[in-house]
Amino acid sequence: GRHRRLKRPVAIKILPGGSEYAPGSFETEARLLAGMDHPHIVRVFDYVEADDLLLIVMELLDGGTLTRRRATLDPQGACAVGLAVAAGLSHAHIRGVLHLDIKPGNLLFDAAGTLKVADFGIAKMFEGTAVTATAVAGTPSYMAPEQITGGRLSPATDLYALGVVIYQLLTGALPFDPTLPVPVIWEHHISTPVPPPAGVPAPIAQVVLRALAKDPTDRQPTAQAFALDLAAAAGAAFGTGWILRTGLPVHLDATVRRTDQRLPPAATVPSGTAVFAPARTSIALGKDNPAVQVSFSPDGRTLATGRWNGTVVLWDVTDPRRPSRTGILSGHRSVLWAAVFAPDGRILATASGEESVILWDLTDPAHPTRISTLNIELGWRFKGVRTVVFSPDGRTLAMPGDNRTVILWDLTDPAHPTRTTTLTGHKGWRSTGVRAMAFSPDGRTLAVAGGRITALWDVSDSAHLTGTAVLAGHTKQVTDVAFSPNGSTLTTASADATVGLWDLTEPLHPTEAAPRAVLTGHTGAVSAVAFSPDGHTMASAGGDTAVNLWMVADPAYPSRTAILTGHTQVVTAVAFSPDGRTLATAGIDHLVLWHLR
Repeated sequence: GRHRRLKRPVAIKILPGGSEYAPGSFETEARLLAGMDHPHIVRVFDYVEADDLLLIVMELLDGGTLTRRRATLDPQGACAVGLAVAAGLSHAHIRGVLHLDIKPGNLLFDAAGTLKVADFGIAKMFEGTAVTATAVAGTPSYMAPEQITGGRLSPATDLYALGVVIYQLLTGALPFDPTLPVPVIWEHHISTPVPPPAGVPAPIAQVVLRALAKDPTDRQPTAQAFALDLAAAAGAAFGTGWILRTGLPVHLDATVRRTDQRLPPAATVPSGTAVFAPARTSIALGKDNPAVQVSFSPDGRTLATGRWNGTVVLWDVTDPRRPSRTGILSGHRSVLWAAVFAPDGRILATASGEESVILWDLTDPAHPTRISTLNIELGWRFKGVRTVVFSPDGRTLAMPGDNRTVILWDLTDPAHPTRTTTLTGHKGWRSTGVRAMAFSPDGRTLAVAGGRITALWDVSDSAHLTGTAVLAGHTKQVTDVAFSPNGSTLTTASADATVGLWDLTEPLHPTEAAPRAVLTGHTGAVSAVAFSPDGHTMASAGGDTAVNLWMVADPAYPSRTAILTGHTQVVTAVAFSPDGRTLATAGIDHLVLWHLR
């Protein structure tokens, strides 16, 4: 369905009413589920009681179930799934909720690839002690012995089911033949020893078999303990950095994360430490003409770098390990602040300190030609045009205008652009003018940063442009902005050495809002931010010369995963290649292409 107030697609779980729920009891359970806030648990937004129906409104998980994905998971991926589920269960258990139906069909992925525990349909509430099963409920192949016999249920009951899931992922088969009659399957779970998982590294097999112990007291005491055991065993089997190599977004607490030396807790990573040093290609540009901007063409074959002397250098990066210079664009007389490709890659817009924007025809990258020049007057204090952006359809170009405004140009005919609309300047831009802009992926929203604030404009109707929100949270100037690929998150870089992550999935207050998360770790002003094409990673860089990589698959629980070191002076721009395998960073010292795995 679609939630009208939240203005977002949602999933609606329908439960039958009746004697199972006493009056008001469903509200208590629904509130408890809605109170759980963890990246590996489905988010509950609302609940409704209507006649004989009980409805739970939750986030829509459209990435499919673990049942669909399990055939593509290798042993490392299976262990990463185990850690993600254990993290979600730990959060639920601490709040007195047992799931009691953990199975691949109830483990779903969102669009960003984050696994979430869903369907607490037969969940039981407990108050720090075990509860008794009032009826046999669950899925036979994943049920713990005490769940079958009507014994005392506890967090260990969920760990048994999780053990079955990991056993299945690692071996491709369930511990006991699922085609047997249900009473026989139950009898096996109660009394038949589980066959050791064939072909599984011994440390991991031991952890799984312990979770499958018949006596609950012989299993790991908590989901946290299970995660610690599994993480340590996987580290011994696969080596350090195994979690990162899976490519799965896994959100772990510091204690579990510390078992993998390549993923230390973000809070304890000293700035400037080479936590992750991928292969890189450095391009010396000359100390008199450092790079201040960098941008990939949509096909990833061309890299444009803006330089201090106002020129743009075009590089062929078809093989990013062997870049070659293909041309130089000379048309500006001042520092080149922006070089941006149109979505189709045929036009490059460049902006400089001389208050002009030039459109270049790159249909033939080896022979670029100037199409047109857009001139405006900003006033001496704003030091030229600092940013310029294309709309996703390429028909509109946005650039700062005079008197702290934003001008939208119609590029239907790039040789003769027409000025269509002007966005009124915000008082927060008074001292600095507009420093950064970004269109949302759907083209409906334009984020405009200036001073300490970022204003959001609804530009879906060119005849009626409206401001929808003002994001105010930084204590110093906002220097860069970027939308995540799915448009649900906006990131802002600031001279206050922080990066803000703003949740745009729910309505924002019309005057101001606070960031959902503030990333700290830089020791100097942050000058640039960029999302990877899949939205899982965000790069930030600035005056401390370090490039930080952050896991932001779930913006509510970001974590710093790596620090790239190699620059010796300020890093002014960052950009991911369209395939996500290369990160380009422009600095006062040189341009670096990082070859990411």
